[in-house]
Amino acid sequence: MKKTIIKPVSIQIPLVIFLLITLISTSGCNLKTNSNDDNPEYSDPDSLVTPSVDAHFSLTLPGAINDGEKLILELLDEVTGLPYNSRYYEMVSDSGQTYSLTISVPTGSVLKYRYLKIGTSVTPELTGEGDEVRYRLAFVNGETTTNDILYAWQGTSPTLAAGSLSGTIIDKTTQIPLADILISAAGALTFTDANGRFNITGITPGIHNVVFY
Repeated sequence: MKKTIIKPVSIQIPLVIFLLITLISTSGCNLKTNSNDDNPEYSDPDSLVTPSVDAHFSLTLPGAINDGEKLILELLDEVTGLPYNSRYYEMVSDSGQTYSLTISVPTGSVLKYRYLKIGTSVTPELTGEGDEVRYRLAFVNGETTTNDILYAWQGTSPTLAAGSLSGTIIDKTTQIPLADILISAAGALTFTDANGRFNITGITPGIHNVVFY
């Protein structure tokens, strides 16, 4: 029977890698770098800054809040829409049931936000289906005004009538229905189906901010 003899082999790859790294690190190289003077378009750092614009918010409540309570706009994480690193802005009363706020944000921003009532505890707003509002959407392309209507606060009975909002999203050029488009209206979120259709229930009568994202 023929025997197979296996001889140990010394692997030298780490040494080669070490030598290669040593040669590269000791030899150096000369790369041409461009200064701002070679690119006049970017010589002014201020030209790269996105300008800020005013975003106005107007909110109508289902009823007046109690003395000592504050109405807050909570600006959520812009990527996830989760309440991490939230920023809170107190709104100003224009009348018993109408509040307003103006904040400055970079133009082109897509804001994810919701409303809170803060007194002895924090009370979130509800959608027309009775769910806690995850977030609303506002597209700020230049100075804008967003009009919202709050359906109800958590722990209270709704006092406003509710209807529905439905439609179809299509490509303007091809006229093809667009699936999986996020629709935001009145604190409710939904996606278009395979035929571009959507339906949101629990929408109060009035003017609403609707965003397709």
